[in-house]
Amino acid sequence: MAVLAMPAIHIEDVELFFEVYDAAGGRPTAGQIQRHYLDAGSAGLHRFAEARNTTAARIADAIAEQPEIYANARRCLSVLPRVKDRVADALQRLG
Repeated sequence: MAVLAMPAIHIEDVELFFEVYDAAGGRPTAGQIQRHYLDAGSAGLHRFAEARNTTAARIADAIAEQPEIYANARRCLSVLPRVKDRVADALQRLG
């Protein structure tokens, strides 16, 4: 049986987002989001943002309109490493 190459699963962009979010006290500006998150993010984040037509201004507006969603999303940070492992295991089984 051939061994399949596993896709890379990156979670660094989520950590990067919360660095920017925390540094701005939960109210990052579009400029901060652009420079320190979107511009600094991975190629995958760049492709995702382009495909979804996501801009720094839209992210900043979303945070301002529904801050509780972003505050509560922090819980995802603690489970992402486990999710990453579970996805890798599931893909291996499917292969």
